[in-house]
Amino acid sequence: DRIQRDDDDRPMTVLSYSSGPGFRPGDRPVLTDNEVRGADFKQESVFGVFSATHAGEDVPVYAIGPGSEWVNGVMEQNVIFHIMAQASPALRAELMRLRLDGTGLPSWQQVHDELQSR
Repeated sequence: DRIQRDDDDRPMTVLSYSSGPGFRPGDRPVLTDNEVRGADFKQESVFGVFSATHAGEDVPVYAIGPGSEWVNGVMEQNVIFHIMAQASPALRAELMRLRLDGTGLPSWQQVHDELQSR
């Protein structure tokens, strides 16, 4: 295995996130191969928050079944969520159960609070 290294010759991962639960205060730690391959490894992030915001890069998406006709070419990532919500009766019902904010989306603070209470 070839390990990518930074300018200080410390092992590093190639992917990075600007926000998310993988934030570590202080100097960046020296990551070990075992650590980054571990099932509980959280990808490093610059800012520490409960969940990551989407990064905006293009992602390949393939679909079959209900709503698949809406999946094609280069798409904004946030559109994928709406396609999934419309194509899945169970997901659509759960979103309707949640209090909606002014955008027609669920209140993400409420979703966060419900997840924390489980």
